Amino acid sequence: MDKLSGIETAKVLRKHSLETILIFMTTSQEHMAQAFPCHAFDYIMKPIDISRLCKTLDEALKILPENQPYLDITFEKQKISILYSDLLYILSSSNYCIITVKDNEYKIRISFNEFTAHFEGYSQFFVINRGIIVNLDNVLRIENCNCIMLDNNSIPISRRKKSEVEQAFLNRQFKKRRKGGVMI
Repeated sequence: MDKLSGIETAKVLRKHSLETILIFMTTSQEHMAQAFPCHAFDYIMKPIDISRLCKTLDEALKILPENQPYLDITFEKQKISILYSDLLYILSSSNYCIITVKDNEYKIRISFNEFTAHFEGYSQFFVINRGIIVNLDNVLRIENCNCIMLDNNSIPISRRKKSEVEQAFLNRQFKKRRKGGVMI
């Protein structure tokens, strides 16, 4: 590798996601100890043993989520795919929806009802107030009448819906823990 070493590249990838599967393939055992803090899935020595590589890839496929749902939007004339798991919340603003994801925000021209119809049948999405839907998997906590989100924004809950939102959040957390922390 020219500019970054494999370990440096792995550290950069880890800053962005803990879910990325990292498999090191190298001629040297010298950096094996440094690979583990990067949460390496495997460390394979060259020349590559094809049966070992196939076994590693089969194991990696077993832990990847299957058919993770996503949403395609058009933003500034570009098609963008957003994983449902990356969505934090959606706010209605006149004839627009403001979509907040873990690392960005998009404002697109679409009605709130038309947009939120995509989430029917997905228990992690919950309308907490008029024109506001949140991804319960990305709520840190409920404080007073607000959902505190992963980005530390405080999203207001309708007073009428507060107990319903709290119950939905608790149900989602329980279901998530029961399944080992992985929800789609």
